Amino acid sequence: MNILRTIAQLSALKVRMPQWLLLKCLMVGTAVLLLSQTTPIFAQSSEQKILARANDSIVTEYDLIARSRLILESANIKVNKQSLAEIRSQALRQLIDEQLQMSHAGKYDIIPTNAEVTQSLTTIAKRNNSDTLDKFETTLRGKGIDPDTLRTQVRAKIAWRDYVVAMYREQVDVSDELIASEIAKFENQQSEKQIRLFEIFLPINDATEEKQAITDIKSIERLLNQGAKFSSLARNFSKSNSASAGGDLGWLTINQITPNLQKFVRDMSKNSYSQPIRLREGVLLLHVSDDRQGETIPTPAYEDVRDKLFEKQMQTLSARGLRDLRKTALIEIRE
Repeated sequence: MNILRTIAQLSALKVRMPQWLLLKCLMVGTAVLLLSQTTPIFAQSSEQKILARANDSIVTEYDLIARSRLILESANIKVNKQSLAEIRSQALRQLIDEQLQMSHAGKYDIIPTNAEVTQSLTTIAKRNNSDTLDKFETTLRGKGIDPDTLRTQVRAKIAWRDYVVAMYREQVDVSDELIASEIAKFENQQSEKQIRLFEIFLPINDATEEKQAITDIKSIERLLNQGAKFSSLARNFSKSNSASAGGDLGWLTINQITPNLQKFVRDMSKNSYSQPIRLREGVLLLHVSDDRQGETIPTPAYEDVRDKLFEKQMQTLSARGLRDLRKTALIEIRE
């Protein structure tokens, strides 16, 4: 087990945030598991092989197998050698990012308490119909998943969330005018057809990233064809602002969608997926989960609109911060 994870539990968190934001953050960005029977398929001999270094932290074969299992179970995909190989590179980069985030937040004494992590895990357990966290973790172990991989994921997300709030909150501006504009836009488009749109976006900044992004998006597409849950794959792999919400862009009219994407969405039916879409800045998959027209939809409350706009701006700053962190990090992948 990575000793840095143990060290990270010894300090108390020194940055606090509004209760409404804390409760929202604890509910997103974590795996929602479908608990079915699986059997471990890897031998113990190679588990401690070091696959990557991220500054002073390491990722082992054991870490990668555990996380890959978690991702596949949460996406409702059968765990086998083929499916594990399909997401291997994406899961490895996820683990590297988490090590970078926890390490960087720790430099500012932003270290989640065990109580915070347990509270978030207990919420996840209840969403998965487990009465207690102990029962939930026992179920995970029975599926060949080490609960520590979920604990590490949750710890990293809390640490990075609190770091972003501490460093960037003053840059967020959610004015009364912006909130009123969003509410008015909602009311004016009540009579138009709306679709519930989801996205998975992988950025491309250079030729190296382009090759990897196209490989990854094709892997994600294959998993979707096998019945994977779009929202789970978006939480784990998408790099857009909507990732923490499972890629959910909300209910939109065609005119609210970016003009260069309207032609792809216009003919999509309910419960359909797009082909990979190559954009200037990256590659994209879209999913229409539902549609509606002529329904009377309650106008969202002022506080809900405010919170959503705040989260959207914070997610943009979070993604920017992670990109900057990667640029300055010493990352070595040994695969």
